[in-house]
Amino acid sequence: RVLVVEGHTEAVSVRLKGSPSAEAARDALRRWNPGLDLPSAPSRPLLFHDAPDRPQPRLDAESGGGMAVHIGRVRPCPVFGLKFTALGSNTERGAAGGALLNAELAFSKGLLA
Repeated sequence: RVLVVEGHTEAVSVRLKGSPSAEAARDALRRWNPGLDLPSAPSRPLLFHDAPDRPQPRLDAESGGGMAVHIGRVRPCPVFGLKFTALGSNTERGAAGGALLNAELAFSKGLLA
């Protein structure tokens, strides 16, 4: 665990069914939306970055109200097929925001008495 100020960044390598190209994965990530109509859910839960040096914690973590997840640097991976960088805010999307979204979802599904 490392101390971070603005957001958590992950370097992700994945193998996907059908082995889509990096461009197909970029397109799918740009279009994806879970369609959750929750008060705290951002209108665009994934914000895609085309620049090769993004996302960056100090520049991007708080945009989208801190509730969006930033995706960038989608490229081929020689081991798994694809790799990308993901970034989320520590507090807004992490601890507090994640808990709030879970409670809103549970309430919307009638799981809270």
